[in-house]
Amino acid sequence: TAAGSQGSRQKCLFGSRCKVRDDAAQLYQCTVCSNMFHHLCASEWSEEWSDCGCSTRNPKGTKGPKTSAQQQTPKVVPSISEEQIAESIVEYVSGTNRTRRVCNKENDHDADGVAEREVGGDEASDEDEDEEEDDDEDDNEEVEEMEGEDEQETREKIESVKDRMLSDNSKACYFSSVSQLIAWLYETKPFCLNHEFKSCLDNEPRNRGPITKKIKELLKRRELLPFNTRRFSYKQWTSYVVNVMMKKKLKFSSYVALRSGVRHFYRRHHKTKTYRRKFDVQIADFYKGLQNTIADERAVSGTKLSSGKDLLPFSLYVIMGGELLKCKKMDLIVGRTFLILSWNLICRSVNTAEILFQHMGWKDDHMWICFPHSKTDQVGERNEPKSIYANPICPAICPILAMGVYLMSHSPDTRKLFPGGSQYHRFVNCLQKVMTLPERGECDESSNAQDAPYDYRAIRKAVCQELQRLGMNKEDLGTHSIRKGAATYCTSGSTHCPSVTAVSDRASWNNGTIPKTYFKYEAASDLFVGRTACGLPIHSAMFASLPPQFKKGNDELVQSTIQLCFPTLPGNMNGILIHCLASIVYHFDYLRKELDPSHPLWSCALFRDTGIYEQLKEQVLVLLPTDVPIEMNESSENMMCTVQVPIYRSTGCPPHVTSLVHEKQWMMKTQLLQEKLDQVVAGNEQLVAANEQLRLKQDSMMQKMEVEFKEIVNYFKQSQGKNEENRLLLLQQLEVSMQQNHGHENFTVQMQLREVVAKLQEGWDMQKRMIENLQQQQLELLQHLQQQQQQQQQQQ
Repeated sequence: TAAGSQGSRQKCLFGSRCKVRDDAAQLYQCTVCSNMFHHLCASEWSEEWSDCGCSTRNPKGTKGPKTSAQQQTPKVVPSISEEQIAESIVEYVSGTNRTRRVCNKENDHDADGVAEREVGGDEASDEDEDEEEDDDEDDNEEVEEMEGEDEQETREKIESVKDRMLSDNSKACYFSSVSQLIAWLYETKPFCLNHEFKSCLDNEPRNRGPITKKIKELLKRRELLPFNTRRFSYKQWTSYVVNVMMKKKLKFSSYVALRSGVRHFYRRHHKTKTYRRKFDVQIADFYKGLQNTIADERAVSGTKLSSGKDLLPFSLYVIMGGELLKCKKMDLIVGRTFLILSWNLICRSVNTAEILFQHMGWKDDHMWICFPHSKTDQVGERNEPKSIYANPICPAICPILAMGVYLMSHSPDTRKLFPGGSQYHRFVNCLQKVMTLPERGECDESSNAQDAPYDYRAIRKAVCQELQRLGMNKEDLGTHSIRKGAATYCTSGSTHCPSVTAVSDRASWNNGTIPKTYFKYEAASDLFVGRTACGLPIHSAMFASLPPQFKKGNDELVQSTIQLCFPTLPGNMNGILIHCLASIVYHFDYLRKELDPSHPLWSCALFRDTGIYEQLKEQVLVLLPTDVPIEMNESSENMMCTVQVPIYRSTGCPPHVTSLVHEKQWMMKTQLLQEKLDQVVAGNEQLVAANEQLRLKQDSMMQKMEVEFKEIVNYFKQSQGKNEENRLLLLQQLEVSMQQNHGHENFTVQMQLREVVAKLQEGWDMQKRMIENLQQQQLELLQHLQQQQQQQQQQQ
């Protein structure tokens, strides 16, 4: 449609919001409302060259149907050149990066001028009012539709569900920051507040507490919009920041909370487009400069560089766990369990306070806990179980022992682990009391008698000394310090720590779109984080230690004791209670030494009946990783004869710990072999000494036998000589007798003499054979002794 000649050219429909600065740019006539406009200005609402987008921008304010003249006699407008279109697009893109409102050359209004005009009370154009009230009109239409259908109750339920978009803590933070801004606006610039909201403040009596308290009550009413969206601008916001907040030397997080709070109320009342148009770019630039300004002031003034609370060091955590164990007050017993569970779970203290028994259990060698939702996971998509391990090496921070002491001292009869509606605030108060520095005289040794009960003074003394050693202040520690300390210990406490992704999954942090899409939860990494968080030494084979457990075959005794000590707890807690009972029995000597005699634990049924404890004491054991056999090929019955086989194997151990365990096992095996070898060598030495003694005895016996043999041989030789002399003498006598008989033969005498000679000869021959036999026996005995000596030498 034509726009007429240059002299009679009309102005653009968008007025001061026109995005085209060239006066020669072509105008188009809308076929709906007959107004003139630039296509570039209307491109946000309509892509048609003959439509200014009025039906989209202001559906209630459109004019009537077109006249027949308008339909039949359209005006022809010269087409715009491509060069002008390209130039206009470049100007539009560059202008939107700076601000969404660019004035034309005739009015020459910049953003600051518009803000001053709004503050000064000048009336805004009708077009501005229409655009800013678009969202309100849509909201009213929805409300009228709902109320027209008599669904007021349904609408209230919908609004209550929408309120759950934010947690209660976030709402309280937003209300606190925005209420102070509204109080300042109410005193200095009341025109920036919504008329209805301001009227409610005016009607409140002045003598009923601080005004911020009244403002917080009004902010809870969803029908009240606190700001006048046309009058409240960038200038008032920045004036409040510069004149009020910066003088208080606040942290940058306070400014961020204010921005989030204002955005929340604009979004709650469907003014998101208005907020983006008026504040997004300018407030972002201002906050960037504000952040740099605060950093420069911090560098010059020498104040604390980091924002927020400091992390809780592991050494202070161990001291607090050990000192709180000695206390008999119930709030400190609860506080110790709360502290240890928060550290191991790396969670927010609010989540620890809401743990339910139905969300707990036992698997393999660890306890697990699930959270239905968290601050960064309101819908509960990341509700994977978080593993918690026992630490039999350091009972002061063992979570299983802490659970046992707490549940046995006070068995809750509700579905919550920490019953009550203000357990978080109870823990905060307990932590503040523990962190409070002792007064003068409380740290003196003379003030703490040995028979005095262990109370806050001794804890404060120990904590005070550790804080002084670390160079920290109690004001730098809070409930969030536990989460920071546990996460830092798990990721940076060693040169071989769990991955940051695994710790982030356990802490329920939102690391962005890519990690959330590609890095998923796996149980192995969480098990590794659980073992690290419980304080087991990561560079030792003891990192794979198993929790205290009962031997097999004692189920009836254990179950009856559990029913006696934990009568009110649900059945799904049975696995946890078995290991809690085993930990208490195993660490009985440690508890007897550390706990106060009047501690509630000693009034439990387990220790009132010493017979039950004595029976359980004989059945409980802790198997270190070196006690588990390397090869499990043999049957469990044969294994039980030599080593107690565990019910389960260690989980969550990285490869280097497994290697350390195997190395330790082989070292122990080598040590056993060395001991056996030493025993064999010692036995051989004894055998050598016995053989030496036997050899000496044999030598003495041989010498003795040789002497006796020589004596016998000499005796036989002497006997043989005498026999020979007797024989010769008899022969001589025989010859003489024969001569005396003058040759007369006396046959009888001769025969007698010959018999005598034959007997003598026979006796001599017998003696000769006996001598030869003795020599042969002596030779055989010598050979036998020599063979024995050779065999002994070979054995050695």
